[in-house]
Amino acid sequence: MPDKAYEAAQSLWEKYRVLTHELMKFIDEEEIDTFIDLVDQRERIVDMLKELPADRRQSQSALLTLRLANLSLINRRRILDKPS
Repeated sequence: MPDKAYEAAQSLWEKYRVLTHELMKFIDEEEIDTFIDLVDQRERIVDMLKELPADRRQSQSALLTLRLANLSLINRRRILDKPS
């Protein structure tokens, strides 16, 4: 049975994933204030994850999914920044 730290980590990773998905929407719409607010929320989640015991912080599949999502965000921003 998962312990409370494990459940907390799972919940935080899910929130991080949802925020990452929302970031993609707002980067496409160029709503920079909302985008920055979402980035700040993600940073707070990372701080909470760092407070958990080290063996409960990371889920390899969550990390891989989020790394891919972050790369997607970076690539979208680069495309939007290219001059027409």
